[in-house]
Amino acid sequence: MNDNKSSFSSTIPAIAGGLVRNLARPERLREMAQRFVLELKSGAGRIPPIYIGEIEGIDRVEVPSRLQPGTLVSLIAKLIDAREVFEFGTYKGETTMLIASHCPNVHVVTLDLPDGTTFSEAQRESPVRVTDEYLFTGNRRGELIVGDPASRITQIRMDSGKFDEGEYLGRFDLIYIDASHSYSAVKSDSEKAFRMIRAGGTIIWDDYFYPGVWNYLNELAERRPELALRVFRDWKKVIMPGGLRITRT
Repeated sequence: MNDNKSSFSSTIPAIAGGLVRNLARPERLREMAQRFVLELKSGAGRIPPIYIGEIEGIDRVEVPSRLQPGTLVSLIAKLIDAREVFEFGTYKGETTMLIASHCPNVHVVTLDLPDGTTFSEAQRESPVRVTDEYLFTGNRRGELIVGDPASRITQIRMDSGKFDEGEYLGRFDLIYIDASHSYSAVKSDSEKAFRMIRAGGTIIWDDYFYPGVWNYLNELAERRPELALRVFRDWKKVIMPGGLRITRT
């Protein structure tokens, strides 16, 4: 924990210096303010931090890629030799493809809204609150799912709030939750994930510092300490390790 404290304290002078350098650039000031809020949240959250090197065996697997948000997820999928993976929130399919490309025996089921769904339609028709309007413009959902890995990927095109998990109970080795970031959405997706994950399976949540995700996961950590939730602060992801062994370094 000392490393975390020193990292946090070193952030404050860095932000102060950035404020001085960027007084004439309002957009940079907003970025600096957002970064400061994220650091404050990471220190105030109820979920203890974890680092990649603390996952036993992680040094024995490789997933060649540029540094992408989904790299951590594909590393863990490969480490546990995942055969069945479920993803809430496909978007372009970057993480989906990473998992399928590096785990030759895997089958990935990934869920997202139908193409052409507008933000206003999603907000109006979903039983959960839909966030992130910017994700509804300029990209076709699943557009990166191509080639041989695509043969191991099943795309479901519907609102996760309306998704019936009944046929998937206890099936998945790994579930990745990265759909809408509202409290109601992450709660709904998580409750379904708990029914879909097999005994000893692993769940990963993305974007821990979104208010809805942060609030839900902190409440979950307090209510269910047996889940042993841990946060990868540098990756903004929370993990329920399941059968993974965590060692302190």
